[in-house]
Amino acid sequence: MAARQRGLVTRRQLVAGGLSDATIHDWVRRGHLHRVHRGVLAVGHRRSDMETAWLAAALAAGAGAAISRRSSGELQHILAVDELQWHRSPIHLTRPGRSARRDGLIIHSGPLARIDVVEVAGIPATTAARTLFDIAPDRTPRELRRAFEEAEYLEILDRARLEVLCAGGRGHRNVAALRALLGEPALSLRDVRSRLEALVMAICREHRLPLPVANAPVRGYEVDLLWVRKRFIVEADGGRHRGRQRDRDNERDAELARAGYLTRRYSAAALRRPRAVAGEIREILAERSGGAVERSGGAVEEIRRRR
Repeated sequence: MAARQRGLVTRRQLVAGGLSDATIHDWVRRGHLHRVHRGVLAVGHRRSDMETAWLAAALAAGAGAAISRRSSGELQHILAVDELQWHRSPIHLTRPGRSARRDGLIIHSGPLARIDVVEVAGIPATTAARTLFDIAPDRTPRELRRAFEEAEYLEILDRARLEVLCAGGRGHRNVAALRALLGEPALSLRDVRSRLEALVMAICREHRLPLPVANAPVRGYEVDLLWVRKRFIVEADGGRHRGRQRDRDNERDAELARAGYLTRRYSAAALRRPRAVAGEIREILAERSGGAVERSGGAVEEIRRRR
């Protein structure tokens, strides 16, 4: 039983397995069991990694409980985790019944539909859609956008369910920001192969630029991002290319330039300035069209027709 639960058991499970309260107390005293939360014990260890802590919290909160809010966002990697400070932050859970605070847990009371719960690494947690809805009041629009786009990149966001939650969320702060994100065109991330490529796509959507096509074939090469009509290529290489790889990149860029394609390479550092990147892309697209930049969608549809 403990092996299936990261070395954790509940007192209720031990009693159901035939152990008496006196035996459990004696095993705790001898160090065979270690108390993690009220009613939750670790078998022969004091492990403290994040996933074990999240599972222990879910077991302590009882049947029907799920890791939620910020903790669920961290578990599903749509919110960043502070690797040095995580153990000092309370763990958020949601369950039917009464709310509570104890042992570093914040238990929120509320209905939790089955459709809003998913198992992640063996830990019950609210889905990405429900998590985004729950954290919206505590996040700035920019933070919310970042979490939303991360969920899209990981392909774990159920847009239809999030729309339903927003429709029933009158008075819910920042629900308008969620609706605005849902109203934007979905990022076509199926062909994206790196987070930097996804970040360029997200920058384009946020700044209402035409969306490029990811990993498109051009004259025998595969380019990261392509605006077909403009013959404009963006390579999101993270600035890691050195030596012979850089020479090959330069040769490729020169060959494509002779064929009429302009290539712009962005490092990870450059992409930390999204407004500047968006401004430069907008200017290049305008220059290569001889006028105002079209809104998103055109290039994508053209490459789809060609495929």
